[in-house]
Amino acid sequence: MTRAVFCVEHRTGAPADCAPAPRWLTNAAIDHLVLVRLSHKDPRTIDYIVRRTAEGHSKRDTIRCLRRYFAREVYQPPAPKADDRHRNPVPA
Repeated sequence: MTRAVFCVEHRTGAPADCAPAPRWLTNAAIDHLVLVRLSHKDPRTIDYIVRRTAEGHSKRDTIRCLRRYFAREVYQPPAPKADDRHRNPVPA
C-alpha cells in the first residue's frame, strides 16, 4: 500500500524528497475520514452501515470494514509501467 508523503520544503513550499508518512498517521487519517462521513451522514456510508447491520454484523465490525474500504478507495495501487504491460497484459 502506498502511503502519503507529508513533506514540504520550508523556503519554497515545493514538495521535498523525503520519507513517507508513518503508518500510524495514515491510519489516523483513514479513521478520521470514516468518522467524518458518519457524522455528516454521507448517503453511501449510511447505506453501507444499514446493509451490514442487516447482515448481522456489529457496528464496530462495520466501521472496521469501512476503514478498509476507504483505504482501498483512497490509496489505489500504482498503474503498471509501460515496460511491464507487454509482460503482464491487463485482462479485457
